[in-house]
Amino acid sequence: MLNIANGKNDNNEPFDPWIRTHWRLGATTIKIAPQSMKIEAPTEKWQQWTSLRFPVSGDYTIPMGLAPLNIDIQRQYGVYLEPNLWMFHRIR
Repeated sequence: MLNIANGKNDNNEPFDPWIRTHWRLGATTIKIAPQSMKIEAPTEKWQQWTSLRFPVSGDYTIPMGLAPLNIDIQRQYGVYLEPNLWMFHRIR
C-alpha cells in the first residue's frame, strides 16, 4: 500500500487513479490502515467465493483482491487482510 500511496505519474501526481481523484479535489493523506478490512473463513468458503483451489498453504492472488489471501491448509482456513488509505477532505 505504501508504494501505491506514494507512487507518482509523469506529471508528479498520485499514480493511483482513485488517489489522484481525491488529491485533485484537495484531499490530503492521513494514514495507511494496513489491516482495514479482515475477512476470515474456512477454505471451503474461499473456494466457493473465488472459484479457485488452494492445494497448499500460502498466499494467493484472488479476483478483485487488493491484497493476497493467506490460506493455512492444516487449519483449513483463509484470512484476507486488505489495506486502505485514509484521506482527509476539508468541507468548504
